[in-house]
Amino acid sequence: IASVKAGRKGRLKANEDLFTGLIWTGEQAQALGLVDGLGSPGYVAREHIGTEDVVDFTVKPGLVERVAHHIGAGISQSLTTVLGLEGSPLR
Repeated sequence: IASVKAGRKGRLKANEDLFTGLIWTGEQAQALGLVDGLGSPGYVAREHIGTEDVVDFTVKPGLVERVAHHIGAGISQSLTTVLGLEGSPLR
């Protein structure tokens, strides 16, 4: 907490929930003074670091995971058709 307060140099807003472990949206974090602005990784790379090269390290699902997902979606769609649940809020 002390490090965040020191790093934000008085930009934090007084809020009793600030250091409770809650997760803030970008807009909430900006309003609370936790961040200076919002931007995509590409924007930050271009505007603040001066590069266009952004490496995406997101783990992509493998073949087995992709196939399982499609099978699950197919089964779900078939069940809603068989059970007559198309358009139902349960779907």
